[in-house]
Amino acid sequence: MPALSMISERIRKLLVAQVIRTGVGPKELVHRDESRVLDDTMIKGWINGRIEEAEQSNIDKAFDLWRALPSAEREKIPANPPTKTILGPDVVLALREIREYSDISPEKLIDYCERVGILPDGLTAGMVKGWLAGNAKEANTKNLVFVSELWQNLCDEDKARIPLSESDMRLLLKYKELGLLPYKALKDDPPKDLSIYQVRSWLSGEAKRVRKAHLEWVVAQCEKLLKSSAY
Repeated sequence: MPALSMISERIRKLLVAQVIRTGVGPKELVHRDESRVLDDTMIKGWINGRIEEAEQSNIDKAFDLWRALPSAEREKIPANPPTKTILGPDVVLALREIREYSDISPEKLIDYCERVGILPDGLTAGMVKGWLAGNAKEANTKNLVFVSELWQNLCDEDKARIPLSESDMRLLLKYKELGLLPYKALKDDPPKDLSIYQVRSWLSGEAKRVRKAHLEWVVAQCEKLLKSSAY
């Protein structure tokens, strides 16, 4: 059986970037796979975090297919109208993934652009919110690429929200059974923006994404308690 590789958050970001760059989502991409090895459900699972491992050859094949495609803004269109990208389900999904991962709202993103003087003409927070909500049918390609790339560039790894995987949940529930969560582990100087309520939402399954730094702190704290004589 071929060895499996982890679908890391970095790989997810790169997959999302290819969807945004080309305007081609998983469903359309697999039609270009002559070997018929890939399927769109598989690739969507990589992107949304539901599939945590995959054969490296399949990951490479998906990237190769996307890299062979031109950027959406290079398409030949009439010179006068702005280049447009159709906001299909796959593109909207990719945008939502970048936004959730970055933990930066459209309002904060546009405010940042205004403060540093890089806001493209006509681009507003309401427009970006419309893309995310699926209300808009198309978007100016340059604005779409600008927003998605800026979100990725501003993404703080410590504040990034990552999907709670099945292995993460098993570990957290083990700590709960041992009496460490949600209360005991958070008694020792937790991060200011981490609360017992948040950890309870992890344990209940209500929260699907968590801050990477928060999860790492909780795991480290629980392991520290398990090794201590106090426990």
